Amino acid sequence: MSILEIADLRRGFDDPEGARHEVVRVPHFELARGEQMAVHGESGSGKTTFLNLIAGILQADGGSIRIDGHELVGQREAQRDRIRGAAIGYIFQTFNLLGGYTALQNVELAMRFGRGVDHAAARRLLEQVGLGHRLHYKPRQLSVGQQQRVAVARALANHPALVLADEPTGNLDRAHADAALELIRTLCAENGAALLLVSHDTDVLARFERVVEFSEINRPDGAVPRSAPPSHPSRDPEPDHGGSATGAATTSPPAEQRHPLADRPSASLDEPVSATPQARAGGSTQLEPLPPLPYGRGSVHAKPVPPLPLGRGSDRKGLVGGVAMMVRRSLRAHALSTCVTAAAAALACGLVMAVFGIQAQTEAAFLGGSPGFDAVLGARGSPLQLVLNTVYHLETSPGNIPWNWLERMRRDPRIVRAVPFALGDQYRSFRIVGTTEELFTPRNGRGPRFELLPGGRLFDPGRREAVIGSYAAQRTGLTVGSTFHPAHGVTAGGHEHEDEYVVVGVLRPTNTPNDRVIWIPIEGVFRMEGHVLRGAGEEFSAHDHAHDEIPDEHKEASAIVLTLRRPQDGLSLADEINRESREATLAWPIATVMADLFDKIGWVTRVLGLVAYLVVAVSAAAILASLYNTINERRREFAILRALGARRWTVFAVIVVESAAIAATGALMGLLVYAAILSGAAVVIRAQTGVVLDALSWHAALLLTPLGMIALGAAAGIAPAMKAYRTDVAENLAPRA
Repeated sequence: MSILEIADLRRGFDDPEGARHEVVRVPHFELARGEQMAVHGESGSGKTTFLNLIAGILQADGGSIRIDGHELVGQREAQRDRIRGAAIGYIFQTFNLLGGYTALQNVELAMRFGRGVDHAAARRLLEQVGLGHRLHYKPRQLSVGQQQRVAVARALANHPALVLADEPTGNLDRAHADAALELIRTLCAENGAALLLVSHDTDVLARFERVVEFSEINRPDGAVPRSAPPSHPSRDPEPDHGGSATGAATTSPPAEQRHPLADRPSASLDEPVSATPQARAGGSTQLEPLPPLPYGRGSVHAKPVPPLPLGRGSDRKGLVGGVAMMVRRSLRAHALSTCVTAAAAALACGLVMAVFGIQAQTEAAFLGGSPGFDAVLGARGSPLQLVLNTVYHLETSPGNIPWNWLERMRRDPRIVRAVPFALGDQYRSFRIVGTTEELFTPRNGRGPRFELLPGGRLFDPGRREAVIGSYAAQRTGLTVGSTFHPAHGVTAGGHEHEDEYVVVGVLRPTNTPNDRVIWIPIEGVFRMEGHVLRGAGEEFSAHDHAHDEIPDEHKEASAIVLTLRRPQDGLSLADEINRESREATLAWPIATVMADLFDKIGWVTRVLGLVAYLVVAVSAAAILASLYNTINERRREFAILRALGARRWTVFAVIVVESAAIAATGALMGLLVYAAILSGAAVVIRAQTGVVLDALSWHAALLLTPLGMIALGAAAGIAPAMKAYRTDVAENLAPRA
């Protein structure tokens, strides 16, 4: 029964002028199951093209090729790939091992495109070719002879029905060539695989019972073969690429005639190969001794070749694993460009996440309501300036209002609590705010939350005592019992007052601007040296009346913070004060006032966002360029994968997944960049505003940005993947000069 049947097979190539030249025309050819045949002919006669047609690497112009009952000609490329991966083993003169993979992985990779990965079988095959101790060696760590043995094991990995060998001993010296040939023939015989071998070497041809001159079976353009014996019996070391139509002029013995050197004794496979063999013509590497090969009955599983698994779903898990392995190896092989490109993606992701994270947290801090207050009453002017100065301690005071406004607010039924603030002094740039003890005692569950650290207490309104915020304490070094002298103004460098204050309590962190404040009794501000009161319209120095009570008509406040009974009360109160009063302004609601600020400076955030997106685009372009520039040097790798049975879409998937993997690596690293940027920004923002940013705070950008980066990276891989997808297998199998 024939394993290979060919009828009226035709294949031609176009020359530079566009004319079509027929290289292969095989009217009829058969190879029986388990049969071993050698084909010889002149270089350029189309032998390699013939093998590539049988393997399905090239599509025939016409005719029929049936392998184990499956027709190749006219089939879609994916179907030819499946047949090649499952039914055909291909041994190349140049071995075509993948340099980034170990011997074991090279064999297993072929299995992934055929009948499925069998790790134990792959190990057994390598043990049977004498490489059980070299399973994890890469090709560059193996001798030329050992590489050929790996190539043989790989060709037999899927128990192929047919093995094609194109000058398999072309790169070996005489002794190693003899051993390799015997190895190929023995393993094919024990696996029940038919062998079709192409060679110029008469020593190789002598070992075959059936030897065919290629011109006897190939009749391009109706050429008639010659019957003269070979005029050049020595082996041509150059591979045959099948690119010429000169095959008609060949010399050979009659078809299927036993070769005259068939009885010549062959090198024994049970004897070690000499350490310093004399290289044959063509120039080959001298190799170290190889151990005897473990042949004999039972060394190879001699069993009928199982039916071809040509279904679409065959071993999808193995293919996925193969793609993952190829991607991992490629990333490792191009480690430098991978790291640089991933770093660019990390920077892009980190910037985008940081922009959104900082924006979200600062807006939540400034727009989510004041720290315990509903509204601020102050001198006539800008509500924004009033809020920034009173609540966030960032601006200068717009002026003072008479004390009677405090009494009026306390009598208003719409107001739960009114607390005065007196500002204008600092200590080492930390604001000093004079207030009353009522600030620290919420009413009806309303108001800011203040808690003292152990060992502290609230200040006495009649003494020069202070309660200090946690961040101010940390930065100034003040603790309970420490003393300090306030300085005039809200920035460092002002006149230092002679009054000395003692710290009696340190507040627990609130993560609000209150952590940056030094709180003292408001009476202390009234009586501080250098201060004057103008509540009655004339200057009054309380410092000069140290033992006298200060009349209310002289008192004034920088602002009054209000807690409303009901949120809707703020509307009527704001309408009343802002419309009717010429000396006061009510800032309500505080979040709306701050929202106006963010609306005015929102362009800054948008610009930063655009910059971040631009960096993302640049990083995606870097991924594209990095992969695109490696495709040319990887064309042979892709061609080898395709020759092993890999589909075009497998190669396409490798590049796209590789691109996505680089982006994913960058996205993960981007989380670290985000944390670093946010941590640095948090230090600055806390120092300036008291608002604390949390690098661990969740934001949707922390998920969407990495996913978007991965998707963009995969998209960037499409162009180089298409380039790899179009790799011509036959053109790129031979090593480039």
